[in-house]
Amino acid sequence: YNCMGLTSVEIPDGITSIGAYAFYNCTSLTDVYYSGTEAQRNAITIGSDNDNLNNATWHYTEAQPEFSGHALVLSGEIGVKFRVVFPADFDTTGVYVDFSAADGRTGTMSLAQATKIEDSSYWFICYVNALEIGDNITATLHYGEGGTVTNEYSALDYCAYVQTHADDYSPQLLALVNALQNYGYYMQQSGWTDGNTHTALTAASALDDGSIASALSGVNSLGVVKTLEGTGISDAKYSLTLNAETKINVFFKPENGITITSSGFKTATLGGETYYQYTTDKIGAGNLGVMYTISAETGTGHTAEVQVSAMSYVKAVLESESFASAKKLAMTAYYNYYAAAIAYAAAQS
Repeated sequence: YNCMGLTSVEIPDGITSIGAYAFYNCTSLTDVYYSGTEAQRNAITIGSDNDNLNNATWHYTEAQPEFSGHALVLSGEIGVKFRVVFPADFDTTGVYVDFSAADGRTGTMSLAQATKIEDSSYWFICYVNALEIGDNITATLHYGEGGTVTNEYSALDYCAYVQTHADDYSPQLLALVNALQNYGYYMQQSGWTDGNTHTALTAASALDDGSIASALSGVNSLGVVKTLEGTGISDAKYSLTLNAETKINVFFKPENGITITSSGFKTATLGGETYYQYTTDKIGAGNLGVMYTISAETGTGHTAEVQVSAMSYVKAVLESESFASAKKLAMTAYYNYYAAAIAYAAAQS
């Protein structure tokens, strides 16, 4: 109390409470050396008017887990990776990470869901969509009885790091992070929304009509193929789901009295009419040009088929006169991301 010259103090781990005013007016106190863990410290009852104690830097004798690096998932889903290192023989029972994004989105990943790197370190991953590339993700590691460690990072932080340390990375990775940043930027410019507000991105490089023409040349052989005649299906449409992962949605419109008997379909309404919808599993970035065959068996004894890839949708947008330039630039950036992912994977193999 009133020890204005006190700069540090040692507190044993057996302490369970500290009375009010115990460190009142100890204005020079900067460091507390505690012989227990952070979780034990959080369990101590500290009375009122101990701001100097609470605001000092606490040092713990027992080693604590810590965040020690970042990376991105770029093979399929877009994910921000947080590396956590645990001390040797650390009790990881009940460990998990809470994620919160700038747009209010939250998520949780347990240790069992994390990717083990080696005996003492794991990747915890928060998945994001293209619009969220610039959004800070706050990761809070929970361990023991109330222990926490917090770290903040974004996909754009990783892109910026690679861009400013380009000599340390392969040209293929640099091209990939540039393509990812462009994908996010041009998707934001296209007006696509997920209902949330996001950090505004800048372009890594400018795209123009020549870029659109180049992308169209790249997807020219990936047009959709429909086999519908005589099957009882009068129409088939398709779309993409572009969140953290890519999925293809195919919609079959049956003629009157016809039903689809294949599994995996659900009904959907498009333009006031009933369709049967099938959605693929998530598609890796390097497989966006792979053609998927979606088959729909009907009561006629015939099977309707649609052969389609994610790049088939890009081709349709780039060829259409009904889409604005902003949408075409977004799909061009999406194609460039796909092409960069293929080149990066080839360089790694």
